[in-house]
Amino acid sequence: MILRCITERKVKFIVDEDLFPKTNIGIHPNENTSTIWLSLNDLLSIIKEHGTSIRIIKIYEFGIHKYR
Repeated sequence: MILRCITERKVKFIVDEDLFPKTNIGIHPNENTSTIWLSLNDLLSIIKEHGTSIRIIKIYEFGIHKYR
């Protein structure tokens, strides 16, 4: 299912715009055995290169802040 979504470009990456002041973000590549630190802009560039659409939103405006 995941592979089909990737090849059909159905995956969307949503980012809270409040993350942009941060300089680095830690990600786990495929397994949770190590962490790679990237700038958010570098991470978004990699995601775009793979054809995934990116949407930057203000999560607070969507009421998700209630669950913080």
